[in-house]
Amino acid sequence: MQDSGGFYSLTLSVLVVVVIAVIIWGRWKEKARIAAMTPEERAVFEAEQEHQRRVKEVAGALAGAQRQFDSGVKIAEHSLQHAYNMGTNQLAKYSGQAGWVKLHENRIETSSGSAAFENGPVIATVDATGGIYESRRSTVTRVVTGGLVFGPPGAVVGAIAKKRSQHDSRELYLLVESSRWGALIKCKPDDGPRVRELAMKINAASRNADSIKAAREHAIAQATSSLESARLNTAALDEAGRVLAAAEADTARVDQARAALAARRAAENQPQQEADCNTTD
Repeated sequence: MQDSGGFYSLTLSVLVVVVIAVIIWGRWKEKARIAAMTPEERAVFEAEQEHQRRVKEVAGALAGAQRQFDSGVKIAEHSLQHAYNMGTNQLAKYSGQAGWVKLHENRIETSSGSAAFENGPVIATVDATGGIYESRRSTVTRVVTGGLVFGPPGAVVGAIAKKRSQHDSRELYLLVESSRWGALIKCKPDDGPRVRELAMKINAASRNADSIKAAREHAIAQATSSLESARLNTAALDEAGRVLAAAEADTARVDQARAALAARRAAENQPQQEADCNTTD
């Protein structure tokens, strides 16, 4: 294994030396080529190099302007998405003996369905079975007659109706209702404080629904306007594009150097052409 490792190290060292040698040789060859140029050829070479450097420099500025533009648009898009997400944060969740609840700023979801607070007030009540029956007799009556859909269907409702005259402290229920919807969640008997806190949060979220909706709509309008402005803010990008186009088209020095080289070569070829003509005559 040691011999194998030494072989690989030696091979890698040789490759590095070869690469360095090739680079040095290439640079030396290029310098030799440039040194062998005539003044006119050297002028063309330098003019072309300067033009390429200028175009590359301006192209880099254009790329920077493009990145800045894209970044501004992306930030504005994120702001708009954030505005759309306002009022949708989850505030609480609970899983009882039968059923579950997820409370968001703008809605409530349960194992029996969901309701958006902006569609009307939602009221949450917590009590033992007897208490719920007495305080929400009309709601329970509607459940029994099919006016509302609760879950689990039948079992919990039947228990409430049967025990209305008998208080059972070991049974706890969360009743959530609106004008057209309701859900009854059988809770764990020891979760009384937690479930009551959840009910308070549900009622508070329902009361705050209008203000949250207004704030969300205002934020969306502002973010939409900012995104439109960001997409229209192309002045720096357009200017960088114009500068690049001008740099690419600015070949005066190159053209002049090439013309001088062509004239030099034409002058050098003139005696030879005259000699050829004399020989032919």
